[in-house]
Amino acid sequence: MQAIKIIENPLRQLFGYASVVVESAGGAVSDKEKKMILFPLIKKKQLLGILNNLFPQFDLELEVIRPPLKAKTFFYRSDFIR
Repeated sequence: MQAIKIIENPLRQLFGYASVVVESAGGAVSDKEKKMILFPLIKKKQLLGILNNLFPQFDLELEVIRPPLKAKTFFYRSDFIR
């Protein structure tokens, strides 16, 4: 496993939800990078507890990265389209 991504968009943020994607490299037949949606829709309040139970070997301190003020409108527009 290479990464655990927590994805939000403005609509999910409005209702307090996120989705969780796990990325892994190798271990598959084609040995290409694979992405698997672990939780398509989960409450953000429940997220850390569940992830800590599933992955106790990882330090899951969340670092919030905010966009710069100049890029904020583009950031939300591009994320909303995905």
